[in-house]
Amino acid sequence: MIKLIILSCLKVPAMDNVLAWRKKQEHKLAQSLKNSPGNNRIMTDEEIEEFVMHYQRLTEHMLDEMPKRADVVLWIDDTHQIYKITT
Repeated sequence: MIKLIILSCLKVPAMDNVLAWRKKQEHKLAQSLKNSPGNNRIMTDEEIEEFVMHYQRLTEHMLDEMPKRADVVLWIDDTHQIYKITT
């Protein structure tokens, strides 16, 4: 059996997008749980910022470094659409 391993990278425009998209994700989760019973803990925008900042240095490094190393890079635009693929 031959195993093929391909290193791929999703290249987002900037760190600002990471933060904005994470907030959007949390807000959508809050809407979906609005009528759900139980203790549904949703992060505030401030908590999201703190969470994302915790990983900011690593994320920025990866955004810079990984496209150089990856076998395939999927370039993502501001609307989450792939606009370019490089190998």
